[in-house]
Amino acid sequence: MNCYFLYQCLYPKINMAEVVAGFFQGLGMALSSYPLDTIKVRMQSGNFSSVNECIKNSFKNHGLFGFYRGVGSLIYTSPLRSSMSLALYNNARNRLKCETPFYNGIGAGAITGGFMASIVCPIEVIKCSIQTSSQKLKTLEYAKTLYKNHGIKIFYQGLKITLLRELVGFSVFFGTYEHMKTILVNKYQKIPSWGYFLAGSVSGVICTISVFPIDTIKTVFQTNSSKLTYPQTVKFILSSRGALGFWKGLLPSALRSLISFGTGFFAYEQVKSCLLSIS
Repeated sequence: MNCYFLYQCLYPKINMAEVVAGFFQGLGMALSSYPLDTIKVRMQSGNFSSVNECIKNSFKNHGLFGFYRGVGSLIYTSPLRSSMSLALYNNARNRLKCETPFYNGIGAGAITGGFMASIVCPIEVIKCSIQTSSQKLKTLEYAKTLYKNHGIKIFYQGLKITLLRELVGFSVFFGTYEHMKTILVNKYQKIPSWGYFLAGSVSGVICTISVFPIDTIKTVFQTNSSKLTYPQTVKFILSSRGALGFWKGLLPSALRSLISFGTGFFAYEQVKSCLLSIS
């Protein structure tokens, strides 16, 4: 892949329908299932033996609104992040021109994930830190506290593992999403409106399962106060939780993906179709 091709992918021509639709996709994903993300992060970083125990403990210590702690980090950033990533993905997909949509989705997803990792990492650091903290601070206040105590480098703690997660995750998601759309077109001639929810849900769950151990390492690495290295983080998880510790929180995470990706991509495709029809 030459530098000019990468330049073309990273600086796409802006399609306003895709940008606006991406905004609604990000907003839908952020709001539809955030409490499940909070449970997932707390299970990954804590010593809860079950989802039920995590929910009870979180409600006892933080109340109902505790499940929405850190949601501001997504509301502020997720719509813009989604607009950027989808514009980049669509541009890369159109330029790759692989023989099948499946391989096109994998290739364009990898390009998108590699670019988005540096944007996602600071958001993840803030979100995960708030979700596992006992302090009751708003998102911007917590970000300021992190910067004051640790400097700018704290926001890129775990960048390498985030890059790996985004590369794998985007590739798996968009490869599956394009394949699901192909199946629906072959069966129904065109994709029914509910088909986008189905494609997004299935792709989201498969993506979540494929990257979950990586995501667990990332979460522990970013929230552990001992400043462990990546190998030490893996050893810590194995010694304290066993091999199954890499999969703690998978159930709420998969359920979250089913809801959020289904909702998000249904909103994206419907808004995009509506805007294109009136333009």
